[in-house]
Amino acid sequence: TIPDVQFYKAHYLADQDHVINTFVERISEAESGELEENFDLMASFKKRLDLREVDIHHHHAEYQPILDPDDDEMLTGHSHDHGHGHTHDHVHEHTHDHPFYKHIGHPNGPRTMIDQGVCCCFMSQFPSEVVDDQRKINLLKEKDK
Repeated sequence: TIPDVQFYKAHYLADQDHVINTFVERISEAESGELEENFDLMASFKKRLDLREVDIHHHHAEYQPILDPDDDEMLTGHSHDHGHGHTHDHVHEHTHDHPFYKHIGHPNGPRTMIDQGVCCCFMSQFPSEVVDDQRKINLLKEKDK
């Protein structure tokens, strides 16, 4: 029998259908037998983590206006009101590095954030053909709306 399954998209995923698509792909793999029964995906991940085949890195993608599509890091500023007639404004710049992500070109991966107004710290890792290909996909999606 087919279970009654409902998908709920978390608000922070916004319009990132790619996450849901990947989830649906995993369900299809399980249904078709591509995933062995009693083989937990988390157990597989933990095993690969122990073998140092993967690295844990949690990244929050938050909306940022696109100032330069080729620049993945943006300046952020904030101000303080000292309460005596003036404000003190200053800008903070930050940088951080990421190890090379071997699935950078996966159709449902970080490439889906290209030109979507989110911080994409992997931007410097994308081969130019992946960027060009994703931009074509984005244009086709815009035309289909």
